[in-house]
Amino acid sequence: GTQSIGQPGNGDGLVCAVQLGNRLTPFGLPVYNFIDNQLPASLHTAIETLARRARISLDAATPSDVQPSPQAGPAPFGLTDRELAVLRLLGDGHSNAEIGAALFISPKTASVHVTNILRKLAVNTRAHAAAVAARHNLFA
Repeated sequence: GTQSIGQPGNGDGLVCAVQLGNRLTPFGLPVYNFIDNQLPASLHTAIETLARRARISLDAATPSDVQPSPQAGPAPFGLTDRELAVLRLLGDGHSNAEIGAALFISPKTASVHVTNILRKLAVNTRAHAAAVAARHNLFA
């Protein structure tokens, strides 16, 4: 059947933009630039803020711009990239709230990552996790 697109004037402009983006992205069209002039200033600002926080470029990428990520092999201790980022901040002595703020996640999510890191490194304290990370050069 036919899919409807939200109407920007009815308070669902972001839904409209996302739905339009989902339709145009497979064709490689610069979606954000296409709808940029149609957005209210507040929505435009919100999109830019979210993209900056998520470290997403709003510039249109052509297939030649997209480079595959290098395969570095398995992560040490089975840590994810996010857990490695949390571990680096943990090693600098940051609290869960500070880790959360730095990575744009909640303090509770940071706490869950710390718990997973402690389990994967088989240690009981944040200080011991930092020591193991330093010993195995995980801060590089």
